[in-house]
Amino acid sequence: MFLKRLESSVSAFQTSLDTYKRKLAVFKRGLEIGKIISLEDLSNIEAQLMMGDDDFDPEDIILEEDHDLDSVDDKKYALDELKKDIAKEEVLIGLLEKQLAILEQDNSKIKAFAELIDTLHSKKLAGSKVLVFSFYADTIDYLQKSLPSYSKSISKDNAAFISSKQKADADSIAGRFAPKAKKYELKSGETELSFLFSTDILSEGQNLQDCGMLVNYDLHWNPVRMIQRNGRINRIGTEFPEVYIYNISPEDQLEEYLRLVERLEGKINLIRNTIGTDTPVLDEEENPIEFTDSWENIYSEDLQKRIEAMQQAEKKADLLLSEDDYVSDLKIFNNDASLSKEYKDNIFNIPMGKWSLMPTSPHGGGLRPSVLVFNGMHEADGTTVGHAFISMNRRGSELQAITQLQALEWLKTQKEDNRRNSDKISLDKIQLSEKADTAIEAFVEEEEVGSPIGQQTDVLRIMFENHFDEEKIELVRVAFQTKNVLDRQLMTRIIRKIMRTKRENKPCLDSLRELIDVASQTFEIKDEAPSFDHIKKVLYYVRENN
Repeated sequence: MFLKRLESSVSAFQTSLDTYKRKLAVFKRGLEIGKIISLEDLSNIEAQLMMGDDDFDPEDIILEEDHDLDSVDDKKYALDELKKDIAKEEVLIGLLEKQLAILEQDNSKIKAFAELIDTLHSKKLAGSKVLVFSFYADTIDYLQKSLPSYSKSISKDNAAFISSKQKADADSIAGRFAPKAKKYELKSGETELSFLFSTDILSEGQNLQDCGMLVNYDLHWNPVRMIQRNGRINRIGTEFPEVYIYNISPEDQLEEYLRLVERLEGKINLIRNTIGTDTPVLDEEENPIEFTDSWENIYSEDLQKRIEAMQQAEKKADLLLSEDDYVSDLKIFNNDASLSKEYKDNIFNIPMGKWSLMPTSPHGGGLRPSVLVFNGMHEADGTTVGHAFISMNRRGSELQAITQLQALEWLKTQKEDNRRNSDKISLDKIQLSEKADTAIEAFVEEEEVGSPIGQQTDVLRIMFENHFDEEKIELVRVAFQTKNVLDRQLMTRIIRKIMRTKRENKPCLDSLRELIDVASQTFEIKDEAPSFDHIKKVLYYVRENN
């Protein structure tokens, strides 16, 4: 995290280092007066002392009665080692401060950035306005203080800087920057802005297409945020045939440690090949895929309906729940008035064990298998406890468990796939069905194949951001690899709940703890088969009609 802040600006790194230094001083003072100060209480105690950085003195620490702090006990804590570690940290902080003092003299990044801003403004490639995003409020503050000294174009009258501190004024500032798109009338004494610098507080839900040039001063860990940033200017209603987006990448040696660009590229490729992207995020080829629940309005002759449909789609795509792509298809089918109720009923009530052909349309992931079997797992009383896919070769001698999302990708159809075909499948259906029946154990224990299209990485990051310890994060990561189909499906449901809760900006700690409980049970009984009584073959899919 320190390296990421350093990649953004020396100022952002310095702020984090100062904060850590204060917290370490408070913790050390606690030891001196015989108390172990927990992370939970650390910020509250620190707030007592912080009237301003210059006034900070850990000697002034007062432990209020409501702080139930653990007493120092050399039988419970390795105090000598603890004190040595604190002393080592203090030495490291001192060294880093000296290095930062040297780095602060290097103005090469902000100087090059100012030259870029002035060039874009003067060339008017897509108007003269420039929008700049940074991940950190400290960096925005740094740019506000320092940039006017290096730029010939920026002044206090034509530029604004937004972070959470200015959240209440964000809409009016955005209106001054993009009065046409925001339908904003300048008030008396207000001037139209040519430059807007912001944290991701403006990265979604804002129409800023009066501007045609954007600079990402630093790269966000999450490619969805990068997509949202770019979407502020690259959207319906822009007057520019082309928009220009610039990404400032980390210095080469820093990138070796961070692997920020490498990680972003990996995540972007996952999105490109599953959900799709209509514009590049870094410098990759775009791969547009229609993604919206309001599909019928995308093609409306009414411009306002088209705009609203796109905005609604963008809002629902936040954090990109890949499963929603298939849920959306189901909704479209269910709401299609051109299809009769009888036809829909026939689809929803296809006989168990029916054989059918796979579509031939392009798809993501690996090559479609010869045979794909959709299975329902049931208890003795008939209760369904889960579903899963297995693939088979033409002889039924090789079976593999397949991820649900990969299977759905293989089976996704176009309208032309609705035509009826006579059954010319030459495979021995009875033999293959018997092979599948006798392979239940292998099916359960087989490692799943297919692209990991879910949200596992994002959930692990959310756990990290919520300060779960490394042991629990590693437990969940290992549990994600379970071969137990039912445990895997249960975790998938919890993951979707976490991502939806996160998307709605609601707390998700309860769901994260639920996931940890399931992961603990999965780890404890990892060699046991899932508990179900029997499997029913729901549908068979064949790659070729021969």
